[in-house]
Parts: sequence; C-alpha cells; structure tokens
Amino acid sequence: MKSFLKTFHMRRMVNTILLLIGILILYSNLIQAQNIQKGQYIYPANDSSSFAVNHRLLDRQKTVINKARISSKSLSVSVSDTSLPTYLPLPTINKSDNPSPGYFFLSPSPYLEIIDNEGTPVFYRKVNGIIYDFDLQLDGELTYFIYPVNCYGLDSSLNLERNFITTNGYTPDVHDLRVLPDGSYYIFGKRVVTKDMSKIIPGGNPNAQIIDGALQEFDPSGNLIFEWDALDHYKITDVDTEIDLTQLQIDFAHFNSVEIDSDGNLLISARNLDEITKVDHKTGDIIWRFGGKNNQFTFINDNLGFSRQHDIRRFSNGNISLFDNGDYHPLQLSSAVEYKLDEVNKTAILVNRIYHDNIYTVTEGSVEEMPNGNRVISWGQNWDPVLTEVTTDGSIAYDLSYQSYYDTYRAFKYQWKTNLFTTNSDSLNFGKVTIGNSMLKQITVFNRHDTAVTINEFYCSDMSFITSIKVPVTIQPNDSLVVPITFKPTQNGTFKVSFNIRNIGSYNGAEQMIARQVILSGTTNDISSLSSQTSTVGQYILYQNSPNPFNPSTVISYSIPSASNIKLIVYNTLGQLVKVLENGYKNAGNYSINFNATDLPSGIYFYKLDAGQYTEVKKMILIK
Repeated sequence: MKSFLKTFHMRRMVNTILLLIGILILYSNLIQAQNIQKGQYIYPANDSSSFAVNHRLLDRQKTVINKARISSKSLSVSVSDTSLPTYLPLPTINKSDNPSPGYFFLSPSPYLEIIDNEGTPVFYRKVNGIIYDFDLQLDGELTYFIYPVNCYGLDSSLNLERNFITTNGYTPDVHDLRVLPDGSYYIFGKRVVTKDMSKIIPGGNPNAQIIDGALQEFDPSGNLIFEWDALDHYKITDVDTEIDLTQLQIDFAHFNSVEIDSDGNLLISARNLDEITKVDHKTGDIIWRFGGKNNQFTFINDNLGFSRQHDIRRFSNGNISLFDNGDYHPLQLSSAVEYKLDEVNKTAILVNRIYHDNIYTVTEGSVEEMPNGNRVISWGQNWDPVLTEVTTDGSIAYDLSYQSYYDTYRAFKYQWKTNLFTTNSDSLNFGKVTIGNSMLKQITVFNRHDTAVTINEFYCSDMSFITSIKVPVTIQPNDSLVVPITFKPTQNGTFKVSFNIRNIGSYNGAEQMIARQVILSGTTNDISSLSSQTSTVGQYILYQNSPNPFNPSTVISYSIPSASNIKLIVYNTLGQLVKVLENGYKNAGNYSINFNATDLPSGIYFYKLDAGQYTEVKKMILIK
C-alpha cells in the first residue's frame, strides 16, 4: 500500500510539473502573438542592394548589442572625499574607461546631484519631495520637478529663476519639460475627466475618472500658444490590454516624453498606448503612429517591438531612440533601442538594442546621445547600475551604481559649469617636476556678481597638489581671489586630477554645495618635444568640436588620408543651412577651422563633412 501511494504521489507530482510547463509555454506563445499583432515583423532580403548595406550595418550593430551585455563588474573605481556629508548618496563607479567629458545630472530623491566622471560632486542640494527629471535645458536653466505638480527652473548660480506652469485646467505632469533657447517651453499637463465608460465597453463605469494628458507650449512670456490633448486625438480603447477600462479611475495615454523633431514637428511618447506619435506642430494633426494597436510601421529585424516605453529622442544621425521598459516582452528585460525610420514607406529597422545584466525596470529610464557619439543609458528604477555609457563600438566606457536603492527618473550628462564664481582657466599644467622639488602656479577666482561669495573648501584627491589659502575666504562683489597651488610629487608618474573650489551653504535650511573644477596636471617624466615630421593620416575622421558646448566660437577639426574635394557645412535642427565652412580641394592632412556663432541663437547645431565617399555628422551646442 505504501509503495502504491508513493507511486501515486510521484505521478501526481510529474503531472503537475508537466502542466505548469505547458502553461508557461502557452503564456509565452500568447505574449509573442500579442507582440506580433502590434506590428509586422520582416527581415531584410539579401537580394536587395539597398537592404544589403543596411543588413551589414545591422550585423555590426548586433556585435555591439552582444558586447553591451555586461556579465560581470569591471575594475572598481571610487573616490574618497571625507569632507562630504555622510548622508549624501554617493555613487560607486564600477567601470571607467575613457568616458566622454562632462557631468552627470542625477536625482536620487531627495537630493539633486551633479557629479564628474570620478564621482566627485560639483553640486548637491537636499530638497523636500520626490524628484523627477533633473535636467539642463537649451537656455542654460537647470530644471526639475517635485512630485506631484511643481516644476522649477534654476540659473547657473543655482538660484530659483522661475516656476513652470500649465493652464486650462491642467496641472503640471512631472514626466518631461523641454525649454528652448529663447526661454519658451513645452510641458505636459494632466486633468481628470468624468466619462461614461458603460457606453463604450461592457461593464464600464458610468462615472469613470479618466486621467487625461495634454502637451502645452508657452512662449517666453508664459502665454499658451499650443495645446494637444490626448482625448481629442486618441480613442479611449487605444490603450494596451493591461489597462482595465472597467475600473473607476483610468490612467489613459500617460505621456512621458516629448521631442522637438528635426522638421519642427513633435514626437510624443504615450506609455499606456505603447506608442510614439508624430504630431504636426502647426495643425495638431497626427502624422504617423509607431507601436501599439494603431501601429503604421513594419518592424524589420525586430520581433519584439517595444512596450511601456520612455524617453523618445531623435539622434543626430536621423535615427530615433527610446528606452524600452519591455513590460510585455516574453522575457521581461529592459533595453535601450534605436530605430532607423523610413517615414514615407513606414518601415522601422532595428539598429541597436542594448541590454545590461538582465535588468528589468517596470518604469522610468532614458537614452542620451553624447557629442562624441556615445550613448548614456539610465536604467530607470534600477540602482545597480544607475547608468551606463556605451561607446559607438559597443564597449562600456562607464558604469555607475548607488550602494543602496535611490530612484533616479532619468540621468543626463552635460559639460556644465556654475557661474556663481568663475576662474581664469579651466586647467593648469605644471609640466615636469622631479621628486623632491616643487613648482608654484596660481589660478584666479572671480566673483562677477553684486553679492559676496564665500569659498569654504578646496578639495583635491591627490595630495601632490596643495594650496596655502586658508578657508573660509570671502570674495567681495566684482572682486577676485588669487589661489596659489603647489605641485610637489612624492612618487614618479604622470598626474591629472581635479581641483575643487567649493561654496558650502544652505538652501531652505538644508545644506548644499556648489563647486567649480580646475584640472591640474604634471609629471615627473621627461616631456618629449613634438616631432616636426608630418604625421601620416590613416583614415577620414571628423572630430568633435572643442569646446562643446561653446559661446560664441568653437574649433572643428578633421583629417583626410588622401587628397579630396571636401565640403564642411553647419545646419540647424530644421535642416536649414547655416554656414559653409569649407568647400574645395584639400591635400591629405589634418585641418582645423574656427566657427563663430556670434550672430546665431543658442541651440543645437550639426556640422557635416563630405569628403569623397566619406560622410560624417556631429552635433554641437551653442549656449549664450
């Protein structure tokens, strides 16, 4: 009898396991079918010459995808700064391999932080509330939201400049804000609309509360000049299948990002529709719909599409990017996705899909293009890592985590400096100094404001560089301070480190710090003189302009390996020609040209080099 019962239980267990496996397979197939219904998916034909080129590019990008799936943490890099408050959330740098220059804008609530590639902050402030979207805008403002409805703009001295508003019965929505160089802005608003859903679907609530969304545009004076409402342009049944239309409160479109497209029209991400919508800025008409139930595009090389996405952006190469949270994929993984869209023939070619350590974040996230072509990916509600910078060849340039959970809605990277005080130089090179000797140089700190500024601290992570100035020291209005710095190396090597000039004070009773950095360098080694021989140029290269951002001039450099007819032009985000910098025959070599933008407004510009069969485009930012 015992043997019989044992056999019976064994068979029952096996049948249960088989049943569960069957259910999982069925579920996977249903999800896959659901994804396929959202759009058509085809693969490029090898017999088409135009597709063959794209296919090779896609093969190269597939290598990028594989490289970007980091399976283990690399060499840990961390910076010790014991003078910082112990409560301040500082990151752990898992990997740093020649990342792009700049500062990360992070918002580990309740803190605003701007940190450099070494993890050293140049700004922090504690605020009351949950922070969304700490960002640097095209007019130079630093902006952020405090959930649920407040939106603030700070100047470069971190003083409150204005509050951003909505109107017509909408309250500000915390998901995105785009400020243009002239101070005009786009912001999302939301409102609650009562709707009788029983007339639309069986079981619908006759007093359903619809959370409606709208995109509003305001001129520099704060006047509403454009409004685009979700309920006016979508059907309530356009939402994805996970939205229960029988419940009392329905989160409808859930707008979470807007991008001013290169043609002046608008790209809007509607998360709960799994859709990117392109809107005519003049008429408000829908130009096309990408993703979701009303998808108009054929997906190529992509059997997933995207779901519950964030952060629609247009890259300088013409592709669009978004952060695919991946809620409805057969295997829930989040990824940074890039598509090449043919807006005439309605095709979407998957160019890149980047994963990291099987991360799945149910919400939030972003993808940002760096001036050098790198991509900075914010992993939404994930905190280990918070963000990753990926190079154009797919290697990891930077990977950053917090040591415990902090929610950062999106993360950005910019070359930014405070103007609370300025310096006469951003760098100081001491040249060669042998061990046992020292060299003294100096920088000048300027206060160009009408109120005094106190410098509370000088911080440098390398004790080879020291200053004799005692702190705190106050710089009076429109005055300056000379800061002597001594380089006295105690070991052989080449040195390069940031020297941090810090103002530590308070904001609304909470401690804050604002700093400016000067890069110090020196060596104990012999400094080789530059060779007078002309170097051999091995390939066509268009370099990133320097400085970038710039005001009002910048230098654009390029290299050509053989004599060519070249053309170097600058154009704006609308594709309009701004200036022809070069147009003619050039011998092989390295070239640089100064671009002066004195007569141009602040904003994003692109420069393009055509040389023989080579074409390259890069982005630059003018901030006045």
